[in-house]
Amino acid sequence: MTIMWETSEPASSRVDVLLAERIHSGYQGNYKKPEQVITTVSNEGHSKIHQLTVNGLEAGTVYFYQIHSGNGQSVRLHLVLIN
Repeated sequence: MTIMWETSEPASSRVDVLLAERIHSGYQGNYKKPEQVITTVSNEGHSKIHQLTVNGLEAGTVYFYQIHSGNGQSVRLHLVLIN
């Protein structure tokens, strides 16, 4: 999976991927707050356009990911991989 984003100033890039764990089953099942980062991909080079590829994720699995650029970070974003 490749994640791309843009920043207003040149900055380093990092993506943390966390595994989601369901609290209960059902169509609108909720997830526990992810605590453990299972993989991190980074690039210390500074740019405004960022592109990082995360490998080793499994289809049908629910993940959260968080983007970091310089001193800033995104909220945790929800991701489901499809075949």
